[in-house]
Amino acid sequence: YRAYREAARSLVPTADSTAGLDQVHELRARMFAPAVAHAFFADEEAATYAALARRAVLQDEALSAAERERRLAELDARTPAAVRQARAAATAPIDEMAREAELRAAGASAEQITTARTAAMGADAAGRLAELDRAHAAWDSRLADFDAERAQLLADRALDDAERRRRIDDLLARSFTEPERIRIEALDRIAAQKTR
Repeated sequence: YRAYREAARSLVPTADSTAGLDQVHELRARMFAPAVAHAFFADEEAATYAALARRAVLQDEALSAAERERRLAELDARTPAAVRQARAAATAPIDEMAREAELRAAGASAEQITTARTAAMGADAAGRLAELDRAHAAWDSRLADFDAERAQLLADRALDDAERRRRIDDLLARSFTEPERIRIEALDRIAAQKTR
């Protein structure tokens, strides 16, 4: 195994195709008995090949949405069950967020969102997500209040630059904790970069 690891280090990784994975597979086939290579590496290789194939389909801009879905379904059908289950577990939160976004876009009420969450993830997870929603709403409200007060200070022509900066800094200190202020400053930098 140590000899395999040493030989694997000398391979040149190829990110854009399966060539790099093919090299590793061939190395494993040369250095291990077939049963050993299969036991140690089959699931990992299947998952990696499946991920590369999915990425190629997802990045193919020539495909229509229907054709893309058809090809993804074909890949899923050929992918080992363990790999499909692992991918489903890994993407479950993202999939649930997408379903929830669709519900919200369709005008779903908070109660309908809670019902959907409970059905998909259970009552405990739905409760934790509801608490997270409340925390996000409270943050958004505080941020909106801060932005409104800061806008007033920025628009106040009676203030010179130094006084305006002092009042904004004071507002920032009153409105947010130190970790939150770091977050606000990062958001401001991102917003400034977008306006350039």
